[in-house]
Amino acid sequence: MLDGGADSGERNSGGFTAVFLAAMDGHLNVLQWLFEHGASITERDGGGGTALVRAASGGHLNVLKWLLHFGGASVTERNHYG
Repeated sequence: MLDGGADSGERNSGGFTAVFLAAMDGHLNVLQWLFEHGASITERDGGGGTALVRAASGGHLNVLKWLLHFGGASVTERNHYG
């Protein structure tokens, strides 16, 4: 899809991009593919949350480790609520 011109930063009706959906559901292979094709791993949702927070909320340790090691995610980032 991205090779055909789709925008990886496009948001669904809930305000989430493909990166957020992959992180929330623990789909590490999808997240890696998106990253390799230029998707932003450090973008934020409407509440200021990150893919790292979404992965943590879902208990997806493998995604957390990858985001921290390869994706440039930071554990010091805060959302709009602190």
